[in-house]
Amino acid sequence: MSAEWLIVISTIRKGKAMIQRPDKVRQAGLIIFAITVLLILPNLSRFVS
Repeated sequence: MSAEWLIVISTIRKGKAMIQRPDKVRQAGLIIFAITVLLILPNLSRFVS
């Protein structure tokens, strides 16, 4: 049973690896997300109060 689970886990990892976007695209997305969060968080206090 444990061998079967190892095969399932390895196939799932291979599938995820194929689905993953290129590193540059993911890095650019993370940078854009970080910048938007940094810009929005200071202004949230103004909207709340």
